Amino acid sequence: MASAYPKYEEHQKHWEELAQGIAALRDKVREVEEGEIPAGSKQGELIILGTGIETIGVSVGDIRLIEEADKVLYCVADPATVVWLKQLRPDALDLYVLYGEDKVRYTTYMQMTEAQLYWVREGLKVVVVFYGHPGVFVLSTHRAIKLARREGYKATMKAGVCALDTLCSDLGIDPCYPGLQTHEATDCLIRRRHLDASLHVVLWQVGLIGEMGYRRQGYLNNKFSYFIHWLQSVYGDDYEVTHYIGSRYPTIDPVIETYKLSALHNPEIQIKITGLSTFYIPPMQAVPTDYQTAVDLGVIEPGQKLLTPRSPLREIDRYGPREMKAFDAFKRFRIPASYQWQDQTAASRFLIELRFDTRLQDLYRRDPLAALEDPRFSGLSDRERAMLASRDSGAIQIAAKGAYIRSPATEAMVTACLTQKSFATGLMRALGNLPKAEARVAFEAWLASRGHQVEWGRLGGAVDFIFRNNLYPWTGIYIEPEQRFVITIIGARKHRHKSILYINDQRIRSFAFEAGAIRWKANAHIPHHGFLRLDIDANGGRRLIGKIWSDASLDGAQPAFVAAEANPERKALSARACGFSECDDLRAVYGEYAVRTDGRFHRDINQFTLSETGLTINQRSVPEFSFSNGALRWRGGDKACHQGEATFLRDPIINTIELYGVTRSNEEDGAFTCYGSSIVQTPPAYCGPSLPDWAAGYVADIVYRNSSKGGLLLWHKWEKFNLTTLIVNRYLTHLL
Repeated sequence: MASAYPKYEEHQKHWEELAQGIAALRDKVREVEEGEIPAGSKQGELIILGTGIETIGVSVGDIRLIEEADKVLYCVADPATVVWLKQLRPDALDLYVLYGEDKVRYTTYMQMTEAQLYWVREGLKVVVVFYGHPGVFVLSTHRAIKLARREGYKATMKAGVCALDTLCSDLGIDPCYPGLQTHEATDCLIRRRHLDASLHVVLWQVGLIGEMGYRRQGYLNNKFSYFIHWLQSVYGDDYEVTHYIGSRYPTIDPVIETYKLSALHNPEIQIKITGLSTFYIPPMQAVPTDYQTAVDLGVIEPGQKLLTPRSPLREIDRYGPREMKAFDAFKRFRIPASYQWQDQTAASRFLIELRFDTRLQDLYRRDPLAALEDPRFSGLSDRERAMLASRDSGAIQIAAKGAYIRSPATEAMVTACLTQKSFATGLMRALGNLPKAEARVAFEAWLASRGHQVEWGRLGGAVDFIFRNNLYPWTGIYIEPEQRFVITIIGARKHRHKSILYINDQRIRSFAFEAGAIRWKANAHIPHHGFLRLDIDANGGRRLIGKIWSDASLDGAQPAFVAAEANPERKALSARACGFSECDDLRAVYGEYAVRTDGRFHRDINQFTLSETGLTINQRSVPEFSFSNGALRWRGGDKACHQGEATFLRDPIINTIELYGVTRSNEEDGAFTCYGSSIVQTPPAYCGPSLPDWAAGYVADIVYRNSSKGGLLLWHKWEKFNLTTLIVNRYLTHLL
């Protein structure tokens, strides 16, 4: 193996050079007739290999081909195999970079084809490595082989073990008896193919129903229940199917889980279904696209015409308008910010050794801790050892990727950007319109001047970790117009359990939040169940994806909804919201206020009264106070609020007055946050950002009912996190 492990920057440079080279061919490429030898063509060769399903499932002979090739490309899902391949060929280029959230997968497949052919047309010997079998559920390899052969090049595809092979072995299926029917799930669904219930049926890609694009953070699979309803129409509501994921790592068992079809509507089970999932349906007994199904899945828009296939088989060796989009996409190609570069990890080195050392495999199976004590693996961290010793496939994947490695300094910087508007807006000013390389340098200098730093390799992981494990970045109002849900989240940073969730005007007091998902169950006070996933769209906007259902018998069988964040209308409302900033007239804030602190007396609601007679706190007259620039300062108040300073704000939602600041108690050391609201006797009208009338009523009611309890500062928190999360998700991640 080569000793020099490649660097991301080298890989990026080589890819962007290749992209421009391919883009330059747009006006030269043409369809070649069978048997025609293009003028000036060179004797290039294309070899496409498969790595199998398990780690490094490449034959010894294929390894030699990889070593001797002029150029190597790869599309491999297993991190240990990626590391092994980079060690073997540091110059290999990853085809995964071509996936992007901003384009359909078909364009990506066309780009993959052109990348495979580029150096073949230059007269070089090119080896392309795909995971599994390179010709099973892969379009680009078959297209590349067809085009290469048509253009007179030698082109070979070598078989690899695919998931169907491992499924038959793991589930004990003989596909010849009584026979086997296999389909890609979305294709099967939108074309309403006939499922023969007398055969074994294998359905692939059940974790991305109706998904034409690509998401590195995982597919949403919103149409999954629609798919399950269809299977129930063929097999009955409670027929049992097997959820299968083949084993990728030596000695680790595959996923084999049997469910009734009715159970698969449950979001708790649906979340287990991923892009790797396959369904096996055992025999029960001895097509053109359905238009409405295609519309329901979002494959086409209502009114859009369907193209009738000319043949049962797709023509994949032609250049039409859709195929030519690959060249246009290369012109503006940059590796997406969400692409995750695979570093060398001690865990991946262990898995590589495990792949080739059968004695180590036996020991790891019997006593994983003893296997990890081998001197060869002295570089493993305690965390890596724990994950590898668990023999859990997911934990092994995380260890091998290095995804668990966190950067406290980078997380602190991201947190500052999310929680401090001045920091976030300063970041934008520091970046300006600088090119990426210059922006990075300017950003690092700007951070250093503020005592912060960033590890670029950990920035994406830091952002993802904070958003998946905290509710405060999701503070805001989200609207689902079809079922008329307005969802209000006020996340607490220091004490996550104090976060607030409302569905319409009903507070959900008991809910679970884990790994970016909110769940709750119906009870005597809450009439509905709920499951919400927190998600960032392609433009950096926040949204909630999930289900809210009242009838327990449905168990979430209705389609998932998408609730987009409402616009707080910062520009239109900020002047009114901050209207006290230059106010010195105490009369402007006369009234009664409910004020709370976060100290020992956090449960107490303190009554502040401002009037022509002065300031009283809990009926105690305050001898010393002042009011200037919209801020009240006092000394000599009650126990929880003996002294302090509070800034007054206008609540744009119902036009009440709110305040926030710092207090000190005469019975407890330290400074404590305080917040409060003017007390409103009658429900006021909604006067906030533009919302549907039904939603505005719920939001106004939430603010009104909380005003006597100290208020929520809802608009101010919503506006703040709307801005800071957008800066993080749109501008900061642009630097990746």
